[in-house]
Amino acid sequence: MVGWQNGWWTAVLLVATLASIGCFEESVVVKVNRDGSGVIHVRSYQQKTKLFSFGSADSSESSKDEEDETVPPPPDAKLQRVAKALGPGVRVQQAVSKTNAHGWKGFEVVFAFDDIDHVVLHDELLELGDDDEEEDEAEAKANDNTTKWLADTRFRLQDDRLVILQRPSQKSPAGESADREPPATTDPFAEASKSGPAGPIMSEAMLQSMAAALKDARVGVFVELEGGIADTDARYYSDQQVTLLKAELGPLLKQPKALEQMKRIEDLPAAQFRAELQELVEEIDGLEVDTNPEISVGFAS
Repeated sequence: MVGWQNGWWTAVLLVATLASIGCFEESVVVKVNRDGSGVIHVRSYQQKTKLFSFGSADSSESSKDEEDETVPPPPDAKLQRVAKALGPGVRVQQAVSKTNAHGWKGFEVVFAFDDIDHVVLHDELLELGDDDEEEDEAEAKANDNTTKWLADTRFRLQDDRLVILQRPSQKSPAGESADREPPATTDPFAEASKSGPAGPIMSEAMLQSMAAALKDARVGVFVELEGGIADTDARYYSDQQVTLLKAELGPLLKQPKALEQMKRIEDLPAAQFRAELQELVEEIDGLEVDTNPEISVGFAS
């Protein structure tokens, strides 16, 4: 669970901060057929409303222009690179600009695959709309051990069951790097005087303002089975899907104490972190995370 502990929760708050120009909706749905084929459907939308704005004589005209603008999908070169990273045989099936039910502009991308056993999810699926000018930087993000949510989620199809393996490989398990002696260097900051622990980055009033501005912002990752679900040990599921992650930023930002608790457990060993995170999730409004490293889902007959 390396990815969850070294940055995933910080990333939630960072996304909220960066998204202050408007609400956003990011989701990934992996649909798996009985024969192992399927699609990965990525949706990315944003509401162009600014958290802090100032009126002007031509503000209504500029707002109208923004409403009429479409959001292009990522360039084909980027989509092809993402498809390759998802596994052998994964291909781009569709990439189109769309407007969602709220009237938000965005795009949807569909990747198709022939064998779910060869598919490896990664966090770039939730970052397709980000600008990455350098391909090397994007590749570095894909290989980073501190990915946020998907972090090399894999699958295994066994007869009429799909097994979801979350973070199966850990190159640097939690606590391992902390036990190593750092290389000998001279750092002028190491002996610098400290002013004491830092206070909160945002006041509660600011968090409440952001919560109001981002009340509809959300991120989700789901797995859907052809024909529905017969049984599962997933914590969150419906007749058709299991939920790996669902985060609603508005309710989350209204719970500053809960956010502090999440920060405090980030450096715990993996097993303890999973257990304590799951307990916290049950008490936090707006967050569903299944921390089980292996989830089994049966196809409905």
